[in-house]
Amino acid sequence: LALDALLEGALVALGDARFLTSVVGAALSTVSSAVVVLVLWLFLIAPAPPPPGAGQGWRRGTHVYVRWRILICLGKAALSAALYVALGVPLWPALALLVFWLGWLPIVGSA
Repeated sequence: LALDALLEGALVALGDARFLTSVVGAALSTVSSAVVVLVLWLFLIAPAPPPPGAGQGWRRGTHVYVRWRILICLGKAALSAALYVALGVPLWPALALLVFWLGWLPIVGSA
């Protein structure tokens, strides 16, 4: 009879310990997630310091970007036109032009 009471008390204590462990684990997980969100939020809000020499030469960089973008899109259009001609597609000029313009748009194109 005493052994049964002892085992029952141990099982109740073990159940309480598991419950307490799960509650503490959930609370710590919530706190750690909140800390990560707060740190990421602070990095998103904080203004980035400008790099040294910022504002100088941005026009040149833009011109270089636009020039390379045009060359890449023209190359894609030319290769597409050659493929369309080789396959005998009747509207190959319109499709090559479409390849160029869709490549030029940053949202659609891959260049």
